[in-house]
Amino acid sequence: MASKEVDYSVDPNLLSSLEAAGCYKNAFAISDTPMFLIDGNTADILDANNSAIKIYGYSIEEFKNKRFTDISSDPDRIFNDLLEQLPATSIHDHKRSNGLSFSAISKYHY
Repeated sequence: MASKEVDYSVDPNLLSSLEAAGCYKNAFAISDTPMFLIDGNTADILDANNSAIKIYGYSIEEFKNKRFTDISSDPDRIFNDLLEQLPATSIHDHKRSNGLSFSAISKYHY
């Protein structure tokens, strides 16, 4: 099964620079890489880009009502990875809205 690279958060220094330049939302929205903005304390999904919406099959409203662990086939492992020192990279099985799983290379940043 082929894996897909998924970026789950945005480096705060990069975010500050992009926000200052007024282009964070554009860079996030137009990326071909599925990206999520996740609350590091609760694992709530705060935002997802169009690529994530297309690949996972959830609407933005559905994503915002989910935790990051809800889209994983192994929620305990993925949550433990979030608690590790960041940045980190790992491979996890994720779930689409139709229940099908796929492997994803996950990159976590503060």
